[in-house]
Amino acid sequence: MTERFAPFGARAFAWVVDAIPHALVPYLLARITDSAAIGIGAFLVTGIVWSIVPEARVGMTLGKRLAGVRTVGRDDERAIGVPRAALRWFVKYVVGGVLPVSYLWYFRDPSRRTWHDLAARTIVRDLAVSDRPG
Repeated sequence: MTERFAPFGARAFAWVVDAIPHALVPYLLARITDSAAIGIGAFLVTGIVWSIVPEARVGMTLGKRLAGVRTVGRDDERAIGVPRAALRWFVKYVVGGVLPVSYLWYFRDPSRRTWHDLAARTIVRDLAVSDRPG
């Protein structure tokens, strides 16, 4: 079986699509309410609803669905569940926000994993045409 790791361009596209609500919703709520605490809370809620739950259940956020890629467990290639999806989200948005080099690890790892993939023991697969949803 040929390894079908997601190309960097597809992963970057998915990240941009998924990062929009992660940035926009907390920013707007913090500005409207003049409360940083509301903004932080909105960031966490957006992360749970937009990223953690979809990735835990089916391995795809909206961005990943549009890009044709899926996150799966490194060892079993199954859905990763909430704890691993939450860890992956935390490393991606919190650690990656401080240390952007975490994303560039993709180019160093033979399985094309970033730091958030390594932390959660995941890989991101490029879906074959027959594997694509709907």
